[in-house]
Amino acid sequence: MRIFILVNVLLLNTLLLTAQTYIPLSNDTNGLYQLKRQIIKSKEAEIKSITDLKNKEALQKIYTERADDLIKALDSNCYLLRTPLNLYVNTIFNEIIKSNPSLKDRNIRLLINRDAEANALSRGDGTIEINIGLIARLNNESQLAFIICHEISHYILNHSNEDIQKTISDYQSTATKDEINSIAKSKYNQNTRLQNLLTDITLRHRKISRQHEKEADSLGFLYLSNTIYSEAEALTALDILDHIEDEQNKIQIDYSKVFNFPQYPFKSEWLDKSDMLVMVQKKTTSEILLEDSLKTHPDCKIRIVYLKASPVQPNKKIFFQNEDLFFEMKKISKYEVIEYAFYSKRLSYCIYESLKLQMEFPDDSYLVSKIGKSLNIINFAKAKHEVGLYVPLVSSSYNLNYYDLTHLIREWRSTDITNINMLFVLQYYNKFKDEEFLYTSYQVAKANNDLETSDIIHNEYLNKYPNGSYKEKFY
Repeated sequence: MRIFILVNVLLLNTLLLTAQTYIPLSNDTNGLYQLKRQIIKSKEAEIKSITDLKNKEALQKIYTERADDLIKALDSNCYLLRTPLNLYVNTIFNEIIKSNPSLKDRNIRLLINRDAEANALSRGDGTIEINIGLIARLNNESQLAFIICHEISHYILNHSNEDIQKTISDYQSTATKDEINSIAKSKYNQNTRLQNLLTDITLRHRKISRQHEKEADSLGFLYLSNTIYSEAEALTALDILDHIEDEQNKIQIDYSKVFNFPQYPFKSEWLDKSDMLVMVQKKTTSEILLEDSLKTHPDCKIRIVYLKASPVQPNKKIFFQNEDLFFEMKKISKYEVIEYAFYSKRLSYCIYESLKLQMEFPDDSYLVSKIGKSLNIINFAKAKHEVGLYVPLVSSSYNLNYYDLTHLIREWRSTDITNINMLFVLQYYNKFKDEEFLYTSYQVAKANNDLETSDIIHNEYLNKYPNGSYKEKFY
């Protein structure tokens, strides 16, 4: 279907509305070589310090793989490097180190991971990671300071390496080997027995892990108390982690409105939920216990109660840096979640997060362009039967709103995508005129074989940006 939407749009004598366009962060790789050398030196020191001679070879292999994986991730653009967000977070990190002299010579380094999950971690080699997905969900600087203190504490208490050593010991134990041999010899229920064995080991380690979380909370609280930051915000940070899943389910995108157009009405059968019964099946008690044990942030309520017993100093700062700067960094983090989802080809997630953020920032052409580009790529993938590269299989682990979107995209035919995408993007044509948006508009018109519209956009682009970055990419 050819849609000459621009012909009508261009006849309207309408002033362009004031619009904003997010410009993604750009990594500065100066210092990357030195960072890699630090990681390698930490690995060498860890290997040298191994005292468990029985499992030395296995430990050496794990420590080497851990360092190699981190270096590979750095080379694969999985981290932000020397950006304004790094500068902001490093200011907090430096305040923590300065206020706790015992940390000064511990060779701790802080990285910002581009992962969307609201999480942070200590790798065990002195590397602390904060995900941008977590920064995007926090409410103030002191909360972020506590989380950094918490992860530093995991490293200082050697929790990661202890977990590695305990795991190796468990799998290498006589009892485990005997059980595996017994399972291998049995005629029936091999898979069930093996799954039960792995679950038992996992639950034992989760019990240790929960104790480690309490220990890291306690020491992290102490580190925080030595800084200018408010200890009370440690409790609010844990409360946020406890309600992460609830917060994710609060925002509901109505796809029947977002993707409904007079020229191409939304069809209710696209969201047929007959195959979604798995979402509401009742779980057994053991499944619920295991699910809780495997949560990213278990026992936050208990940890809050535990920390409440710690003394809180009055009149401490919630923000050390400018308060507005924190919220700007939070906003940047939300956008960078989208940027990395697009970069890593998680296009259905990119669309989902863009639609969510568009509810907050409706005047940003960056979001519309990312949605348009993502749907265009997905459409070309459909023709090659490669949608799975960009849109995961629908899973009951998703929140219902994201489930709907993945289901929707997989239900759409190529014709549906080209028409919906063009109508979605070009409804903003009077509003946005930046380079990225115009080129995206051209691409979606071309994909829909609307040559008249694509020519109009092409000419407008060349008039506005005669030396534009996309000048040679029109086809």
